[in-house]
Parts: sequence; structure tokens; C-alpha cells
Amino acid sequence: MNKFAIGLDIGSNSIGWAMINLNPSLDIQNIIAGVRVLPEGTEKTSSGEQSRNKKRRDARLARRQHDRRGQRKETLRMVLRKVGLFPLDYNAEIELMRKNPYELRRKGIDEEVSEEEFSRILINLNSRRGFKSNLKESKEKKKEKNTGNILNQISDLEKKIMESGSRTLGEYLAHLLDTGEKIRGKYTRRNMYEDEFELLWNKQSQFKPDMWNDKLKEKIKHIIFYQRPLKSQAEQIGKCPLEPDERRCSRSSWFAHQFRIIQEINNIRILQYGKRERRLNDGEKNNLLECLMKQKTLTMNKIREKILKLEKDDILNFEKAERKSLEGNEVEYGLRNIFGENFENRPDFYRDEVFEKLIEEDPEVFKQIAREQYSLSDEQIEALYVKIDQRPGYLNLSKKAIKKLLPFLEKGMELHEAQKAAGYKETESPVIDYLPQLNAEDIRNPVVVRALSETRKVVNAIIREYGKPEIIRIELARETKGTIKSRAERNKKLREIERYHKDIAEILKEHDIQVNRENIEKYKLWEECG
Repeated sequence: MNKFAIGLDIGSNSIGWAMINLNPSLDIQNIIAGVRVLPEGTEKTSSGEQSRNKKRRDARLARRQHDRRGQRKETLRMVLRKVGLFPLDYNAEIELMRKNPYELRRKGIDEEVSEEEFSRILINLNSRRGFKSNLKESKEKKKEKNTGNILNQISDLEKKIMESGSRTLGEYLAHLLDTGEKIRGKYTRRNMYEDEFELLWNKQSQFKPDMWNDKLKEKIKHIIFYQRPLKSQAEQIGKCPLEPDERRCSRSSWFAHQFRIIQEINNIRILQYGKRERRLNDGEKNNLLECLMKQKTLTMNKIREKILKLEKDDILNFEKAERKSLEGNEVEYGLRNIFGENFENRPDFYRDEVFEKLIEEDPEVFKQIAREQYSLSDEQIEALYVKIDQRPGYLNLSKKAIKKLLPFLEKGMELHEAQKAAGYKETESPVIDYLPQLNAEDIRNPVVVRALSETRKVVNAIIREYGKPEIIRIELARETKGTIKSRAERNKKLREIERYHKDIAEILKEHDIQVNRENIEKYKLWEECG
């Protein structure tokens, strides 16, 4: 073939390809086709699917956790030995470790205990220091609502401690041991141990202030309760195609919400009976945008009847696509509710300064900045995490690019028009002989990485054999670029359809009707028509 086109059907575990001669002739083969079957980028499990690296990653995390726990225990022992509070003799250490730590913890909040007994308490707190989430508070509170999870069980334990009249977790567990109840298998929170540590230390320092001094307290507290912050993922955020030096904008950002809303408004079409469809005029756009800035969601009925005030026969193109509602700017809505008149007076400060800092910083760092620099109350800081959900993921564009594009999008321009108006030029792709090695740094989806890598092999093999194509046309299967959740939902629907077809097959057999695709479709039509 001198001139030919390639068609590619890229799926999650296969790539169908076809070559078609653009100058067909009877003397040669005008169509050549094939399929490359490949293992999917994830593993199937009983609960759905998971990354192929998950087992190895989990084992590595377990090894790290085990090593760090052992290192923490040994460091505490060394510090206690150095100040003469822990026995150097091995047999004396074994004898000390046989003492019941829970009984000592109960005793220590009211009475004096010996130096070695208090060391035994500290070692016990170090061994079981409770759960502390690295998630941001809004995500943690969401998880806590789900029944049967760790955080829910911790909340139940806290209620039981209060109902029993116990002042600390150690006192409550000691009471359980008195009644013969097991204390293992109970999930606890880090702050339970931190509060108990403060009570115990303050009580013992009353008896021996020189020994249990503040300097030693801070050192031991750091050893027991310090938790490494999560490694920053900033370097893994992709670069913006329009602003190559900028990272992509978080979906939680006010600008991301505004970008989405304005694009959706520009995409709305009014379908009028007997007339051509039309776009919204400037007045309709402004009314709808104002409402979406003050609401979390708006139903299509409300948009059509109350805001746009359309005729009865007029419908929106989104309704035809079976969309029930439009999402508003959740950040704007939340900030208005939290700050009221202050937000109305200084909207840019709360949108671009306060909330962007909340997205970027660790919760503890943000709380300090919010109190010292922004003069926010603890109630307002708490409300920022609880009332405004932080969305995972990032847009394709950076905040800097979005800020430049928004004024042109607000005028009703399409995205490609807004890019030209904002001064962004289309980048010309270089002419190459073969598809280059895939740079997967910006792609976090293993299914997509596998599919694109195999597609490169197919295309390059065709080029080596037949030369460069004139055209390449691509169809990408929906499940390939979807998330694990979306693929799980799709597989669930496929299994339901498969069970439904099996049930139909049994009915057809009972009536001596041949089971084939045509008869199954006929039965489904017969059933749908009643």
C-alpha cells in the first residue's frame, strides 16, 4: 500500500487495528486487520480490581512500619537508661516488663509510682500509641460516617470510657481486666494516649519535679508520639500544557469550580419546538451564573422554569442527555455561609488566599496560619474543613492559565477560542518516524499506561512493515480511561446483563425455542412492549 489509513480500537486488554488502502486496487489486498491481546494493567480480585504493584507496596509498608516501631522502642529505652530510670540488667528488665502496665497506668494518675514503674508505663504507651489519620479532616469525618470502620469503633470506645466514669483509656482498660473482659482488638485514637501521658506526667512530676522535668518530658513525648508527615506529592502533579512551568490546578479550587460552571453554561442549548436550537443570551447566562454561585446544586426543572423562564415546550439539551441537575460553586457557597458579610466585602481574599492556602497546606500548618495571619476563629477553621468538601484530582490546566481564560469564557467563547484570545498559540507537533517511548510520569492510571504502551508497539510495527500512514483514527473504549470505581460499576452491569440473558435462555428452552442471540433480543423486545 502506498497510501493507507490506520484504525485503532484501544481497549483495556486488547488493541484492534486495521489498515485500509486509500487508493484501492483489485491487484492487492486493500484491508489488513488484526488484534493484539494484552494483560490488563490491574489484577482482578474478589472485591473488584487492584494495581499489580499493591501486594509489593503493602509488604514494603509493613516492613517500614515494623522497623520504625522497633527503632522507636529502642530509642525510648536508651533515653530512660541514660537518665537511670530503666534497668541495665537483662533479668531486672524482664522482671519489670512482667508488671501489669494497665494497673500501673490506673495507679499513676492518683498515686506516686517508682521510677522504674513509670518507665514501664511509658514503654507501654510507646508500644500502643493509637491511630492518627494523615487524611485531611474533611475526608476523615466523611469516613467516620461509614458504619463498621475503624473511626466509628473508636467513637464507640470513647462513649464507653465516658459512661464508665474513667478519666483515661488506661484506667478504663484496667477496669475491664478486673471484670475478666479482653482488652485486645480495640481501636484507639492517638489523642487518648496523649491526654493520658499529660495527666500521668503532671501527677508524677508533683512528687519528683527534678526527675520528671519539662526537658525530659518534651524529649520522651517526641519519641512516643512523633509521626512523620506524608511525603509531598507536589512533584507528581502534572504540568499545564498552556503554562509549562505551572502545576495543574486542584479540583477543590474555587477557580476549578468556576471554570467548570462557565463551560457548562456555554454548552447549554435551548431546544425550541419547530425552531433551531439557540444558545443562552447574556442576560440568561448572568442570571444562571449568579444562582450557581449561591447554590450547591440546581435542578434542571428549576433552571428551565424559575431562572431561564422558558416556554413549556422548550427543553434544555442537558435534559435530553438525562442530566437531572447542575452543580454550583461549592467553595463560593461554603465561604458565603461561613463568613457572611466579611466574604461579601473581601471575596478575593477568602477565595484566593484563605481557601487556596487550606488546599495546599497540612491541616496543622494551615490552622496556625489561619489564627495568626487571617485572625480566624477555631469554629471558622473547623467549618472550612467540614462544610466544604475537598475533591481529589487535578484539572488539565493550571490556576494561572484558568485565570487568563475565565474573562474570555465569560464572554461566551469556546475553550479553543478563549485560548487564542488569551494569547496561547497552538503548539506544532514535530514530525517523527516512529512513536517515541511513553513518558508515564503524568499518567497515574495503570490501565491507560499499559494500553498506550502496547498501542505504540502496534503502530511502530506497522510503520516498520508498511511505512508511515496518511491518517490514524482512534477509538478509545470507555473502560480504558475510567477509574477503578467506574470499571467496577461497568463490570457489575455486564454481570447483571449476563444473568438476565441466562434467565431468558432457560425460558426459551422451556418453550422449545432455539436459544440464539436473535431470539434473546426478540424476547427482550416482547417483554419491554408488555
